[in-house]
Formats: sequence, C-alpha cells, structure tokens
Amino acid sequence: YKIRDGFSLAELNEFLRASKTLLSSNELDFFKLALGEGKKLLKKPLLKRAKGLTNTLAENENWRSHPAGIRAQLVNTRTKSLEMDYIVKTEKNVVHILNAVSPGWTSAIPFARWIVENQPNFN
Repeated sequence: YKIRDGFSLAELNEFLRASKTLLSSNELDFFKLALGEGKKLLKKPLLKRAKGLTNTLAENENWRSHPAGIRAQLVNTRTKSLEMDYIVKTEKNVVHILNAVSPGWTSAIPFARWIVENQPNFN
C-alpha cells in the first residue's frame, strides 16, 4: 500500500473519532491491544504463537515476511469497545456482512447456509 492510495479525509476523520472512543474506553486496554498487534509483525513472536497451536511446526529458516493486509474492525461508539463478532444486516434481498475480519469464514458454506436460513428478509 502507498500512503496516498485511496486517501479520504472523511475516512480519516471517522478513524480519528473511533480511535478517540477506544482511547477513552474503560472496556478496552488500547495500548495493550496495540502492543499485541505490533508483536504479530515480528517473526519470532509470530512463530512462537503459531507453535502454540500445533506441535508439528518447525521453524523454517527460509520463512519470509510479506506486507500485512488491513484488518478492519468496527468500533461500537455506544459501548466504546471493539465489535468482536460479525454483524449481519438485511435490506430487501441484500445481505451485508459487517465486521468480517476473516474472508475465509465469510466464504464458508456453513456460514452462507446460516445466512440463508436465519435472515427474515432474505428470499
């Protein structure tokens, strides 16, 4: 990504407002969250965390990092907290999946089935 690609002053203002909400929240330790996310950019902490998920992961000397994607997450301004789950909104025959931080999950067949079966306005 380049710093000016897709720049929007309106989105910057919205980001700053959401950041202010998070910083003033008692529900979320914003600095602890930022530190935890920052560690994911470093090779050793990332591999250590991955090893905690499986005992078959061996450190790969040829491992190369790639630029991180953008992980958008909604901020609930009423509760001053991060939304931790998907929000599904239906309008007429359109379903909006909000806070979809995992593209793999939103493309999963069971999730699609749940959407079709549980949204009252979806025909």
